[in-house]
Amino acid sequence: MQGRCIQAPEKSNLVEGEIYFLFPHGGLAYNVSKFSRPGSHFGTYQKSRFEVISEDATEVEEKHDEKYLARIVKPPSHFYLVGEEYIITEPDENGYYSVFFKNNAISFLLVSFRRYNKIYLLPFEVLQTSWEIAKNGGRKSIPYKTFENEGIEVKSKDGYTLHYLDALEV
Repeated sequence: MQGRCIQAPEKSNLVEGEIYFLFPHGGLAYNVSKFSRPGSHFGTYQKSRFEVISEDATEVEEKHDEKYLARIVKPPSHFYLVGEEYIITEPDENGYYSVFFKNNAISFLLVSFRRYNKIYLLPFEVLQTSWEIAKNGGRKSIPYKTFENEGIEVKSKDGYTLHYLDALEV
């Protein structure tokens, strides 16, 4: 459904007179979005702040695997810098984007298994695959075998406790 904002709170993203997509949130509020996708809302506001202008069913969100190059203009946090480039995905059902591969960097995890007295470097691509499996209802943890088969064991060398650059062949 769509509605026109008739009363915007003083400090909010709403603009009086502007038309938004509205998604019911309980009996007294709407999740409000500039887009027709239910998960891309930017806030929840009282129903009394809107005049409903269209009761049409909203678009069903389609699953997209597309990725886009994005350049930061207004950083959402201190982790991002103006002018940096990232690869992002379509937003998920909660409106969140996945951000990948900043400035051609190498991304990985270092994971210690005390039980086996081993440390593995797990490439980002393996983590991303495991994350997607978990998001789609699959296993929520990464099996040790995955680290053995797809990870790189990191060892001490040349006086370094963890010589992970050697594991990356940098």
